[in-house]
Amino acid sequence: MLHRAYGTLIVAAAAGVIAAPGLAAPLSIYDGGITASAGTFIRHGQVPYRDFWLLYGPLAGYLAALLSAIFGSHVLVMRLAGLVLVMLTAAVGYRLIRVRAPGIRGGFIAVVAATIPTLWMGLDLASWQLSMFLALLALDVGLRGSRRSQLIAGGIVGLAALTRLDLGAYALVALVVQSRGLRPVIGAAAVFAPVALVFVLLVPLQALWEQLIWFPLFGTQTFRKLPGPAPFGLLTGVDPVTWGIYYLPVLLIGGAVARRLLTGTIATPFVGLTALALVVRLQTVGRADTPHAAQAFGVGLLLAAYVIGEPSSFPQRLASAVPAAFLCAVAALPLIWLVMPPSDYDRALAEAVSIIRSRTSPDEPIFVGEATNTRVLINPLIVYFLADRPAGVFDTMYNPGVTTTPSTQQRMVDDLASHNVKYIVLDRTNSGCYETANASALPGSTILDEAIARNYVVVADLGAVVVMASRDSNAAPVATTVWVDPEVPLVQGTVTCGG
Repeated sequence: MLHRAYGTLIVAAAAGVIAAPGLAAPLSIYDGGITASAGTFIRHGQVPYRDFWLLYGPLAGYLAALLSAIFGSHVLVMRLAGLVLVMLTAAVGYRLIRVRAPGIRGGFIAVVAATIPTLWMGLDLASWQLSMFLALLALDVGLRGSRRSQLIAGGIVGLAALTRLDLGAYALVALVVQSRGLRPVIGAAAVFAPVALVFVLLVPLQALWEQLIWFPLFGTQTFRKLPGPAPFGLLTGVDPVTWGIYYLPVLLIGGAVARRLLTGTIATPFVGLTALALVVRLQTVGRADTPHAAQAFGVGLLLAAYVIGEPSSFPQRLASAVPAAFLCAVAALPLIWLVMPPSDYDRALAEAVSIIRSRTSPDEPIFVGEATNTRVLINPLIVYFLADRPAGVFDTMYNPGVTTTPSTQQRMVDDLASHNVKYIVLDRTNSGCYETANASALPGSTILDEAIARNYVVVADLGAVVVMASRDSNAAPVATTVWVDPEVPLVQGTVTCGG
């Protein structure tokens, strides 16, 4: 038993070492700011879904609020929390597959499965990473087979659902398949239902529907849908990393099913893992870009322990070494972040945050948006967290098809006035961006742009971003450095900016 614990600890440590360079990555202004900004708003007394727009469950936001209350609003705090989640995910993944792949082989699979997704998702504390760890932990606890363990595993799934509804649902399906019973449903409901009831009582049902149901299921299909790489794209010159991240789990799921049909048996841990890997592929239905493929990559890669046997001959070992070397090379990519200087964009954001903190009181609301708002993809949510200021508008999180509508923009204008928001930060670098493959390319309302031009004046032009103050505040301009980010082109793949 002790040597098994040592093996798990070694796997966790190895994952931590490999993922650690991600601590020095450039700022993740949107995805890395969703949980962090939610934690900031919560610490300032704002309620998710009622006082600010949030696409995911509340649990990660409350965890971020706790961590930042203890350690302060620093990106490193959120990233260290994310690093711990990577280590825990690797450890639990290894526990699930060691029955079939003990030792170095299983450890390698578990470490790669936990670390490679962070190349696209980052180390910032995020709902997906927390929910995936909880999903795998639920499968591990459920393997003990007792009635009590099934209830506890279900309770863990309930926590996963409170972090992300979609992954919580995937995990519940996998756990029910693994346990061949409905007892996990009882445990999940016992944890999830009371919290859900509290939010139903606190938040208008229309707001919950829009943020947690409509946009994830339907809005994404219209305004954020992206196709995946072609099945035979590897033969026609597509990026092999992109193709591998998307299709390798598909091949392993197919291999697991084929092996089950051929042998008639499957080790119990791989029943739940196969089910989870299969339903998690739904992440790539609406938006099949590399980050979402990376979300589905880790649990799928764990199936390699079941599909691929221990190499016994030199040709088999050589064949295994090729994909292993490829995965090692991909996992080593974050090392470049250790030598890269901060971008001009990150420096501009840091200076904007410094200005906001010096010119506003700790509880004074601010607004963080884009320089133009007729087309939007993202906004630098991380500024709310770094500045440690509450939101001055309900619609904090930019989404095409929501933020661009006349009703939403009018609500934002009304919020700016009713909350007496004196300072706003607008992003020029990502302004006017849209994706050519979906309806985000359709121009929306000009209500917000017109109100900002009418009511606010520039006090700090930083090039990449601009800080504005309300005209009636009589705020003096600030002498600043104009940071320009020449590395950001106007067209990036399917994304077009500046129009």
